Amino acid sequence: ITELAVDLPAVDDAGMAALGDALASAPRLRRARVGWFGTEGRTARELVTRLASSRTLTALAIGAGVLMPGATTDAAAVSALAAALQSSASLREVDLGALPLTEASAAELAEALAASASLTSVCPAPSHLPGAALGHVVGLVRASGALRALSIRGPRQLGTAGGRAVLASLGHSAGLTELSLVGVGMQGASAADLAPALGAAGRLRTLDLSRNWLRDAGLEAVGAGLRVNSCLTSLSLVGMGATAVGVRHVAAAVRENSTLTELRLDGNAVGEDGAAAVAEMLLANGALKSLGLRQCKLGDGGISAIGRALPENSSLEALDLTFNRFTSHGAAALLEGMGLNRGVAQLDLWPWTVDSEGVNALSSMLRNNSTLACLDLGPATFSSSDLLALAGAIREHSKLRKLGIKGGQELCAGRMALLVALEHSQHLVDLWHRRRQLVHWRASGALRGRT
Repeated sequence: ITELAVDLPAVDDAGMAALGDALASAPRLRRARVGWFGTEGRTARELVTRLASSRTLTALAIGAGVLMPGATTDAAAVSALAAALQSSASLREVDLGALPLTEASAAELAEALAASASLTSVCPAPSHLPGAALGHVVGLVRASGALRALSIRGPRQLGTAGGRAVLASLGHSAGLTELSLVGVGMQGASAADLAPALGAAGRLRTLDLSRNWLRDAGLEAVGAGLRVNSCLTSLSLVGMGATAVGVRHVAAAVRENSTLTELRLDGNAVGEDGAAAVAEMLLANGALKSLGLRQCKLGDGGISAIGRALPENSSLEALDLTFNRFTSHGAAALLEGMGLNRGVAQLDLWPWTVDSEGVNALSSMLRNNSTLACLDLGPATFSSSDLLALAGAIREHSKLRKLGIKGGQELCAGRMALLVALEHSQHLVDLWHRRRQLVHWRASGALRGRT
């Protein structure tokens, strides 16, 4: 056994004690999650401390109800857990995401985590984190020399003051490389701290600020930070309440940035104006590999602008343009650019009503493009003749390995044309149809499954 999840509501003491004895000496156990037990759970708490002191365990997640006999956390159990965490030589990841913490228990755990020589990833319990305990989390970031990843996720527990405190601690961290503050309640007042925090975070590689209502001011501050930050490789700004105004600031900064490889702007009102700025970014940037523009209200104008930039960009490998209210006209403009692109390997392009113009654009793109490996068209419905045309293009495409079509293709002639085309394809290994895997076979080209 290398991974264990225990989430049983009615385990008696004898059963839990037996499980603890067995797992304490399990020679290959690496990851464990202990969930809700619904009782006072004395033996459950003992199990957690035994697991924490295991010599082989590298990841431990603790659920609510394990260290709390009632509505409050068992102080003695927290002390035992803290001692085990501090002395562990193998534990790398700890998730306390559902564990209610008092200020005293937060202080005790933070001190133990900071003193650990092996721990690299910590997820505290934000849903139950009292404001007074925040200082101990910040102290953990400052004091731990081994900590590499910190994840705090809503609902809105840190707030503006808490978010600012965590951001301010980045400059004092000895080794933090990943920070996730998702939906923790940061708002406009936190924006002023983003630029200096990014400038001072000399080791940070991954930053996720998604679902914080920082709006355009927040994205402007992020843009200013990116201009002085030379180490960040992944940035997620999903659902920030921003418009084209804020997106332009980020896009302008990324144009000059040579380290960022992943950018997600999903769920912001980017619109056509913002898409134009993103297109200019793609023309100038040669480092970005993954771009997320899901549900950004791009419309035909925005999709077309992105398409016009693709022939000049060779670094981008993954592009997500789903849920953007475009038609076949916009899709055709994007696919025209994809036909001349020599970098994108994964394209998500749906939903849209595929008509003859769209099918012709798809077929032309597949014949001209030599790098696309995964194409997801989502709930697209094709006529039999359209599927025949698409099938012919697939036979000529040299790299496509996965095709997603989740619409209702009711005409057997078109579906059989696809199967025949796929049987002759030397690379395609997956065909997804109506949310089910229709065919899967080896890259040798021999068709092994039929529907």
